Amino acid sequence: MDQIILECGKRRQYDRGIRCANALIKIYDELGEHPKVYSRTYYDLFQLAIARRSTLDKANGYLRLALEHRKLLVGDTPDETVREYEQLMKTPSSHMGFLIGE
Repeated sequence: MDQIILECGKRRQYDRGIRCANALIKIYDELGEHPKVYSRTYYDLFQLAIARRSTLDKANGYLRLALEHRKLLVGDTPDETVREYEQLMKTPSSHMGFLIGE
């Protein structure tokens, strides 16, 4: 499913990618997956959602969840990814995919 989500982003099939990623999150919930995979998938959701005005309001929520799961993974010592996510929380428009699908 990861590959499908990536392909959806490349093909600008953002809604399909968001549906697939949310389905993947449900699978993680059932399996009790590791925070790393949650963080990665929530970041994928952020990237898909940030691309279009109609899903822009959901983008920060996905990024917040990506950040929360990343912090569970790395603990009290923020890594480069945590710092990147925190910066994007402040200025989501700085992401290269911001409204690219418009």
